Amino acid sequence: MTLFVLMGIMIFLLAGSGREGMGQGLPKILNLATHPIGTLLNTFGTGLATVLSKHLPTSVKVMPTTGPTEWLPMIISGEVDFGILNNWDAKNGRYGREEYKLATA
Repeated sequence: MTLFVLMGIMIFLLAGSGREGMGQGLPKILNLATHPIGTLLNTFGTGLATVLSKHLPTSVKVMPTTGPTEWLPMIISGEVDFGILNNWDAKNGRYGREEYKLATA
């Protein structure tokens, strides 16, 4: 699964996302949302941001949140560029279950 996450991030960064200025090159700063500080997904996101920042001409900033129910709507508003989540969150978000109904509406 980790390989797929990394491949998805690299495709996103290289292809652009339709955000203004993304097609011409990478923005100076990207925001990566994670779960709260101290969790495994925050640690993974922090390490990923460090590696990406070191090897890309952009800075990846980690934004700890309460989880995807908080940061999914932030993608629409442009506050977050991408995030790290687990299988359970991804499945519930995909199907709009429970508290994800508001986050994915």
